[in-house]
Amino acid sequence: MFTYSFINSKRKLSLLFLFLALAAVACYGQVKNLGTPFIRSYSSVDYGMHPRNYTITQDSNGLIYIGNEYGLLEYDGSEWRQIHLPKGINVTMISIDKAGQFWLGSEEGIGSWQRSKQNAWSYKKLQLPNSVSTPFTIAGIYQIKESLFLTTEKQILKYKTGQSLKSFFLSDKTHIQFTKVLDDRLLLKTKGGDLLSINPEDGSKKVFAKGFVSYNVIDLVPFGEGTLAITANNGLWTVNKGKMKPFEIDFSSLINQDRLTSAIALKNGNFAVGSYHSGVFVFDKEGHLVHHISKKKGLNSNTVNFLFESSDQNLWVALDNGLAYIELNSAFTKYDELMGFNGMIYTSIVYQGKLYLGTTQGLFVSEWEESNVATGLQFKAVDGIEGQVWALYNTGSQLLCGHETGVFEINDKIAIRRSNSSRVWTFLESEKYPGTLFAGTLSGIEVFKKEASNYTFSHKLKGFQESSRIIEEDFDGTLWVCHGNKGLFHISLSDKALEVASEALYEPTDPAAEGLWFTSVVKSKKNGILFSSNFGLYSFDKTNKSFIPFKENSLIPKERFVNRVYEDKFGNLWLMIEGGLLLMKLQEDGTYKLLDETFLSKARNVMIGSYEHIYVYDAQNVLIAAQNGVLHLDPAFFKKQHLVTGQKSIPTLIRRIVVTRPSDSIIFEGALSAEQKELANASSQEQLIKLPYAKNSIRFTYATPTFTSDGNQQYQFLLKKSGYNSEEAKWSSWTTANQKEYTNLREGDYIFHVRGSKGLNNVNSEAKFTFTISPPWYRTFWAYGVYLLLIGGVVVVLVKIMERRHNKEKERLREANEREMKAQQLLSEKEMIELKNAKLSEEIAFKNKEMASVVMQITQKNEFLKQLKNKLKQITETTEGSVKNDLLANIKEIDRDMRLDKNWEKFQFYFDQVHQDFLERLRAEFPHLSSTTLKLCAFIRIGLSTKEIAVLMNISLSGVEKRRYRLRKKLHLDPDINLTSFLKDF
Repeated sequence: MFTYSFINSKRKLSLLFLFLALAAVACYGQVKNLGTPFIRSYSSVDYGMHPRNYTITQDSNGLIYIGNEYGLLEYDGSEWRQIHLPKGINVTMISIDKAGQFWLGSEEGIGSWQRSKQNAWSYKKLQLPNSVSTPFTIAGIYQIKESLFLTTEKQILKYKTGQSLKSFFLSDKTHIQFTKVLDDRLLLKTKGGDLLSINPEDGSKKVFAKGFVSYNVIDLVPFGEGTLAITANNGLWTVNKGKMKPFEIDFSSLINQDRLTSAIALKNGNFAVGSYHSGVFVFDKEGHLVHHISKKKGLNSNTVNFLFESSDQNLWVALDNGLAYIELNSAFTKYDELMGFNGMIYTSIVYQGKLYLGTTQGLFVSEWEESNVATGLQFKAVDGIEGQVWALYNTGSQLLCGHETGVFEINDKIAIRRSNSSRVWTFLESEKYPGTLFAGTLSGIEVFKKEASNYTFSHKLKGFQESSRIIEEDFDGTLWVCHGNKGLFHISLSDKALEVASEALYEPTDPAAEGLWFTSVVKSKKNGILFSSNFGLYSFDKTNKSFIPFKENSLIPKERFVNRVYEDKFGNLWLMIEGGLLLMKLQEDGTYKLLDETFLSKARNVMIGSYEHIYVYDAQNVLIAAQNGVLHLDPAFFKKQHLVTGQKSIPTLIRRIVVTRPSDSIIFEGALSAEQKELANASSQEQLIKLPYAKNSIRFTYATPTFTSDGNQQYQFLLKKSGYNSEEAKWSSWTTANQKEYTNLREGDYIFHVRGSKGLNNVNSEAKFTFTISPPWYRTFWAYGVYLLLIGGVVVVLVKIMERRHNKEKERLREANEREMKAQQLLSEKEMIELKNAKLSEEIAFKNKEMASVVMQITQKNEFLKQLKNKLKQITETTEGSVKNDLLANIKEIDRDMRLDKNWEKFQFYFDQVHQDFLERLRAEFPHLSSTTLKLCAFIRIGLSTKEIAVLMNISLSGVEKRRYRLRKKLHLDPDINLTSFLKDF
């Protein structure tokens, strides 16, 4: 593996870090904080109450409370809760004492607001002394030791727990204009009076500062060894040992025509004042304006009623129309299009005291070193450049611009074309070839040569025509070109960089098959050439022609695709990862530490994919191109505690617990954290709630009181059941959902755990809730006792049943033996019957044969007689006289003989024996049948054919068919019933 370091000894390395440290110190105080802090504005639509808000405070859990015209608001960073007080009381002041007791001041008086043991809030109004007339407004609530002091327009009231509210100070002549507590001193000013200090024990008073008689003091804040007095219309004054002096500010012109309404000393040493017409001013202890935040920059209103610094050192603003949360305690501010530029940012640079931004719509410039907070950055378009600007480069004597149509030289606000080419991506000055500048374009690399002090176009590099958006020169003078689709090109140049001498392509392998895919290349002074990829950073082993993982890859979170890597002048590595940004800070010992990703979350999901850009101006000014402007980052904001060595956790709160079965019912609503111990005060993790089995479905809502605009709060939850191996219960995956519901839980003791996080290395403390699901009635101890009794009874019954079954079985066997004997007897009888039936069958068969014989005889006789008749008829045709008459007489005799007469009687005798009085039954069923029809039925019954029937009945075949038809009608048969089958089955 080839690595490079221009420092070869520990001594030189130490000198390097000393030099970098001195450079950082030299840059300290030069941060160009010209951006706008991130602001979250809330309207009445967001929080669901009146637009006007009076005051803001925060409890020990981090929850924000706002006094509103319609009551009280509670906010946990995820959800708003509206609290309406009796009779529609508004809330103008809020104070929380050491015991967590809320004191609410309004136009109607003062009251306490606390949670009952049933987790419901209740409001109790204090009884006012008779000397106080109502209505009146509580203008201040202050706690000094064990006493509570309440300011009204005319007097100050004092209250101690267990005592009645008493008058402490009464102003007879004029109303009280201002009160404040500083260092357990109660400061007071009446209209037209001096600024007084009142002893909170005995009410004695003395002048705190003279000179404020005609001034309307709105606040006093600590300032060095003294205080800083803010007046409504007469500026700012320092007060030290009773003497007042004007405090010079560089934004006096902005407030001279306005009225100040509120003030606050910030924990970082700065100050903030609110105004009636101009929003919020933040300034430092030298009087220099740090931020001016107004409606133009995101506030819903310019009228500020109250300022409050929350525990995260950010500023809450109560407005006449809404609320605002200003992220002052952030390393980030932003430049947006309100400053005059348009389009997405591709590149940026500071050159000759001016800031240039290259966007999708052109090049824009603003004063940088000469700008101030009051005016802010005001960008103007550079003439002659329209369309996409991809690169800006400072050669030392020139500012070159890579444009979609070529290279331009920028002279202040004028662009001069230096080459014509298609989309110039980047610039790179060569160390191998002095006086040579490479410009990566869409169709290869252009070469610029220095003439005098300026670079001019020389030629296009021959032999290479690939898109060269990212190029880097290796220490041996070869060039690496990263192509997004084709891979990495490694090219060697001719002596004068006229053409490509050799080329090697390292193609990407299939990412779907966990292959390696390179995305950028950078020259690191400490680490040599580094390549970013879908698996972190790599270096190149020239001997084996292979890529080797970077030794610090373990710092990069797993499965994070590195789109681009950039090394700044201090040796820090900036990793533009998929969806965000990482910073690997170089330490004094030469190792790297990863900045907690949480603190760079403003860059999450806002950078331009595949075209990420970071410009490090100095130790305190870093510009990050975003989709909707520029993020300004001050890395000096990050101290050692911001590295991933551990962070102070923010409490995770269980906010609501709802039983969802059979219908939603709230069993807890508040703020349950790991630190709380008593449910009566604010609920407790130790409280054990017992739920009936019918309510075994439960939903938890939780929150971590963070209010920044990052939108990356995540949660893990865990439900443990008593009696189960705790190792089997595992934390869930991280999710942005702030609710978890469990349904159809079995009976038992449970502990619900939840914890939040704004980064994988910054896990907050967890909250717990213990509850019990009672068993259903059929799984209770008394039910099991009943079950035992029932089982005993069932056993007795079963024994009796078995005995009864045994007796029945014996009886059954006896009966079975009897049945078997009867069956044997029946079998013998059956065999005898079968023998008889067989004999009968033989007799029937015999008689059927006899009937068949009779029928055949009759048929043959009739056939013979018919033939004889026909011959006699032929003879009569040829004879006359008596012979003819004799023949005719014989023919008639033959006809009579062809009738069934005696043969029929014989046939009928056998037929009735075989077919069991068939004709009698038929005659009984159908009495209208004639004897001839009965004969026809008998013939059909024994299966004679139509021809045989015709001969027996001495009729034609058609005559038989007609008689069969008439027979069907007489029997009333349907057309689909077969006549023969009917008679056989009759």
